[in-house]
Amino acid sequence: MFLGLISCQSQEQTFTVHCTGLDAYEGDTVYLWRYGADRMTGDRDYGKAPLDFAIIRNGEVSFSGKEDTLHIYGMEHSGSMNFFLSRKRKTDVDKCSPTGNACTG
Repeated sequence: MFLGLISCQSQEQTFTVHCTGLDAYEGDTVYLWRYGADRMTGDRDYGKAPLDFAIIRNGEVSFSGKEDTLHIYGMEHSGSMNFFLSRKRKTDVDKCSPTGNACTG
């Protein structure tokens, strides 16, 4: 009789988005939301809370999380939204101010 045990360990892929140039918004809160690929519906539409939030310090804000290729993420600040894709790397965005534009890094 042969008995084998197989252990599958998958390394979780993560993303980090780092925005700079937000000095004028020092101390403000930025919220991280998850949206469908069409950016029309998000977790908020289903009564869910933001995934995370951060306070702008030294003109910068960062978010990290598990890579998710099925969704688009939005950083909400002062009623505007900046969208980005979660990628297996760090994305640096200069002057990711509340313009409603996509963060491309």
